[in-house]
Amino acid sequence: MNKDILQDLYLNKRFSQREIAKKMKCSQTNVRYYLKKYSIKRNKRNNVTDVSLKLCPCCSTIKTRTEFYKANKEGKRVNGSWCKACMTEQTAKRQRRYKDMYVKQKGGCCQSCGFNKYNGALEFHHIDPSQKDSKMSKMTRRPDNPEVQRELAKCVLVCSNCHRMIHAGIIDCPQLS
Repeated sequence: MNKDILQDLYLNKRFSQREIAKKMKCSQTNVRYYLKKYSIKRNKRNNVTDVSLKLCPCCSTIKTRTEFYKANKEGKRVNGSWCKACMTEQTAKRQRRYKDMYVKQKGGCCQSCGFNKYNGALEFHHIDPSQKDSKMSKMTRRPDNPEVQRELAKCVLVCSNCHRMIHAGIIDCPQLS
């Protein structure tokens, strides 16, 4: 099936998949298959989706515009400069960097058993769960936020094994230092 003809019928002339199937003398399933294969899409408002290409400056890869985020903080419809994969990786690195800062601030090792080999296995345990602020995940976007420091003051640093044993009542929770 010719991509240009299919694109013209579906996007420009606004034919349905069924109408294209009749015109092309094939099944609707066949039309749907080729629309997907050629990445020909309409957005939710049935407008033409931008299928043009764009270079991601981070990974130096040329990708379709659908592989980039479209809205900025003000909600304006713009294309982001980095692709979704690079943005996700950058966010994960930033969050790890912030956690490393918080772990160092709390002593750098489990306050129950002394584990310090991998920061990903270290967790913050609230001494009094009733004082836990549920917005903590949003606060980690800015490490200099005083709310983060207040929340960290309510926590002890423990490894994941000790954390589960504390919640199970097998070991006692270490005291704040």
